Amino acid sequence: MTKTRILIVDDNWPIAKLIGSRLEATGYYEVRVENMPAGAFRAAAEFQPRLFLLDVEMPGMSGIELAAKLAKEPGFTDTPVIFLTSLVSSEEAGARELVSRGKRYLSKTASVAVTHACITRALSAPDPDAEADEK
Repeated sequence: MTKTRILIVDDNWPIAKLIGSRLEATGYYEVRVENMPAGAFRAAAEFQPRLFLLDVEMPGMSGIELAAKLAKEPGFTDTPVIFLTSLVSSEEAGARELVSRGKRYLSKTASVAVTHACITRALSAPDPDAEADEK
């Protein structure tokens, strides 16, 4: 089985490592963690992830800004992005990611099962608006 590569970019190193470790423990994912947005470009080029997990609020560049810049990089135009946030608790979000203006948001405290399901949806239907139309 080929593991899905995920690049996590989050300035909160302990949280990012914890999320990454939990995802790798499922056996489905290979994870690389980058601590600062500026390092994401090099990390993405080297690691070639199939999905980005980006913190919403980071110093110097927000996750939204980073996603827009990564989408302009060769090979990452269609790479799905899930934004991580501590502004929404897993209890508030429930068993799914939140979708707003075509972007997916996931609580940093979401369970591994919820995170895995969100990643699976993002990889199978990269456009959350298109996914909502199917329901």
